[in-house]
Amino acid sequence: MMKSFNNNRKLEIYAKLMDGKFIDKEEEADFYCVSLKTIQRDLEAIRYFLENYSHKYRLVYDKKLNIYRLNNCITSISVPTTIALIKILLGTKAFTKKELKTIIKELFAEGYGYWGRFDKYGCSALAEEQDDYIKKIIQNELFNYREPAHGKAILNMIDKIAKAIAEQTILKIWYKRMDGSLVIREINPVAILFSEYYFYMPAYFTNKEAPDDYINGTLVPVIYRIDRIEQLIVTDKHFKVDYLMRFQDGEFRKRIQFMQTGTLVKIKFYYNGPSLEAVLDRVPTAKILEHNQKGWLIEAEMFNKGIEMWLRSQGDMVEILEEKEIKNRTY
Repeated sequence: MMKSFNNNRKLEIYAKLMDGKFIDKEEEADFYCVSLKTIQRDLEAIRYFLENYSHKYRLVYDKKLNIYRLNNCITSISVPTTIALIKILLGTKAFTKKELKTIIKELFAEGYGYWGRFDKYGCSALAEEQDDYIKKIIQNELFNYREPAHGKAILNMIDKIAKAIAEQTILKIWYKRMDGSLVIREINPVAILFSEYYFYMPAYFTNKEAPDDYINGTLVPVIYRIDRIEQLIVTDKHFKVDYLMRFQDGEFRKRIQFMQTGTLVKIKFYYNGPSLEAVLDRVPTAKILEHNQKGWLIEAEMFNKGIEMWLRSQGDMVEILEEKEIKNRTY
């Protein structure tokens, strides 16, 4: 192999790092016919340059593999953010343990420490010294993590659905209902939602003739639990969405509890429990009309099946006063 000129050595090592390659001091010293201390000085010079003249990269060292490479600081995730995201993921109980570990590994950007040191093409998102700290915070909960009873990997399914929504592609699905029966549907997927341990897909039927389980004509979509989709085919057919009639998942999400739809209603009830904040968080459309000896008088616009389930769970802390159906509301 032709040896490089030593006066270009620092630039060549820097170029390798910028190309995503790792640097082994012994290999570089042998390649350039210099000592390990010389290569170490080169690396220190590169580190100094990056720390003082670049806000995008830093030079990091892996003690176990004895290698150096660059870390993209712009895409790095702070320790508090990482801990918060992992804790949320653990709390959802939405994924199999294998999928959860994959997601956490990707939060670490396939880089340092607990989830796997540098791979050949990986990039570290967190400094090595932060690894052990985060590991101590999450390891016990991860070890005792109980995955959902369905035990299905759903990330690939979510990816296909998300692409179909973005490209307005019709899906054909084989869906297992609660009673175990299997139905086949061609649908127009419009959103992906998460609630109480499960991911859901609101969708409209492609054909105009509504099957028996279609809810309220064209008022609201049918909601499918993604883990109950036994098979999914992305067709070569597309659907169009009128901008004014598009599904608004944010507004829809405010009005639904436990992913139970039914009839859209305006409901009034008294609440006399200890935490008004819990009600306002649970019922995003809630408006406080007054407060008296009976408690807080609250009005909300919700789908009746879900809100009635939640209100019943509150026992004698809630008294329903009025419920009126809202018609001709499309999401």
